[in-house]
Amino acid sequence: MVKERDAPWPAGAWRKDLADSVTDVEELLRLLGFDNDPQAEVPSALRGFPLRVPRAFVDRMCPGEPDDPLLRQVLPLAREADPAPGFNVDPVEGAAHFEVAAERARELMSALANRFPGYLVPRLVREVPGAPAKVGVDLWR
Repeated sequence: MVKERDAPWPAGAWRKDLADSVTDVEELLRLLGFDNDPQAEVPSALRGFPLRVPRAFVDRMCPGEPDDPLLRQVLPLAREADPAPGFNVDPVEGAAHFEVAAERARELMSALANRFPGYLVPRLVREVPGAPAKVGVDLWR
């Protein structure tokens, strides 16, 4: 483990860098010189994409290069949001027996919260076909 006094960077510098990160897709594209490129229009599927890219990382990217490997690490391609033929919400064959009814899931989550108050209790989520991520389930409906 690197002790703070042995670190080659100033203590707490990462906090400033993280706070000054690029958090908007349009800003990232503008910084990389895509603002005049008609193909740089951000697809609607990516508008809400969570993003936090330190500016030092952006500085290492090649401006105007849509296939830059560093850019590809932080910004997905629009086609990644397209449905894939043959995709199944149960990607692990034979795992469907883990599914429980919504009411039973709420009961289990409530029991966990009551049994371990103040502890970290997992969030109840489910997969919804076509959704970009797992969707939280309201426990108190």
